[in-house]
Amino acid sequence: MKLWKCIANFFTTLAELASPLGELVQSQLESSISDVRIGLLLTAASGQEVSEQAQQQRILLSAGLEMLYLGLSIHKLLLAYAQNH
Repeated sequence: MKLWKCIANFFTTLAELASPLGELVQSQLESSISDVRIGLLLTAASGQEVSEQAQQQRILLSAGLEMLYLGLSIHKLLLAYAQNH
């Protein structure tokens, strides 16, 4: 459930991007999003009592980390394009 909340936050934020950046991000999205990275952060405190606020913060942090990873992937793609042209 938390995993899906994280992914929903991620997609909501990405939907706000304007073209052409939004289209570039969408094209890279499937290859960059990782259930493993998200799940690792969300389960880091499993077995401990965690407040609802702490859970929400973990969800937002997971979405933020995925956005950073996606941004890095796009920057690498743009750098490779610039070097070839």
